Amino acid sequence: MATVACLALSACGGSPTATAESSAGGGDDCFAKTAKELDDIYGQLEGLSMDQRTAKLKELAKDKGPVTITASTNPDDAKITYPAFTKATGVEVELQSADADSGRARLVEEIKACHAGTDVFIADATEVAPMEREGWLLPLNSPNLDAIPDSAKLSKYFASDTVNVFVAAWNTKQVKGGDVPTTWEEVLAHPKAVAVDVGDYVWFATLVKDYFVKEKGMTEEQAIDLFRNAASKMIPTDGHTLMVQLLAAGEFDIIADGYQHSVQSNVNKGAPIAWKDPKPVEPIVVRPGGDAIPITADNLPGALLYIDWTLSMEHAKLSVSMNRTTVLPIEGGLDPNIKAIPVSTDLINDPDAVKKWEDLWESVIRQTGKKPLSK
Repeated sequence: MATVACLALSACGGSPTATAESSAGGGDDCFAKTAKELDDIYGQLEGLSMDQRTAKLKELAKDKGPVTITASTNPDDAKITYPAFTKATGVEVELQSADADSGRARLVEEIKACHAGTDVFIADATEVAPMEREGWLLPLNSPNLDAIPDSAKLSKYFASDTVNVFVAAWNTKQVKGGDVPTTWEEVLAHPKAVAVDVGDYVWFATLVKDYFVKEKGMTEEQAIDLFRNAASKMIPTDGHTLMVQLLAAGEFDIIADGYQHSVQSNVNKGAPIAWKDPKPVEPIVVRPGGDAIPITADNLPGALLYIDWTLSMEHAKLSVSMNRTTVLPIEGGLDPNIKAIPVSTDLINDPDAVKKWEDLWESVIRQTGKKPLSK
């Protein structure tokens, strides 16, 4: 599982100095107050053991009420994860459930209004990194980061406890024998319709750059043309959970970019779908997540408790039990025998690269000529 940790590409280092700069008008005094409070907390935690740190944060959080988390956590996972955190720390969770786009939009409005709403923001690193560039996140400092290798650390402003893994999957009643795809070329050229998620430009860009170009020797334009040529039979879908549900129901024959944890969860429940039987379509694409504390957070001790806990081995074992892929070296995560490629850091940190690949993927989706399916 050391390979998994190296693939994660995220988590954070951490200077205990909290400085906040923001382009949001009128909020600097509010941000400075929060940054100073965090500095004070880090000062009280300095030199403590992990057990002492946890006890101190519990003490500081006891009169703060629940920690408010904005996330798109799967409802089944939320029923397990947040009660486990409360049991471990005594701090309740108030979940503001939202997909990544609407969650980030809500948080931006909170920040611009200097409104204390979200204490922890959880999304993919591609959604969190723009908030860091705006100066809207507080620096993180957790001893549990020591267990994460340097190669898995990308920012001191957000941490990743798990990664999302994109896999191709198929309905075993409708795709059988020689029709089961074994390569990405076969997925894109498959005679049956293939569902894709409308927001997965990072999956698309990673396959183009790091598989078709680097490994297969294609030009970038040739690789992009593979997707354009397949567009007419693609079914654009808005939501990975929906995509897997429709695959299990037989509405889709193949999906190209399902989340592995969702696919595997359905396999475990007996759904007629597969992604690695007889073999997975390789390489699979790995994208880091991001847990961050916004500069308008109110319950800072509760937020730090959550970050500490989510980076702990206790949470890693819980993640594996939910078919999530943890960044910590633990048995039961991503199979090290399956070839995987990480999302490149420019797709997280470089706004120009993000814009380029977003636009290219949007052009492929438009070329399908279909309205995206949504809930």
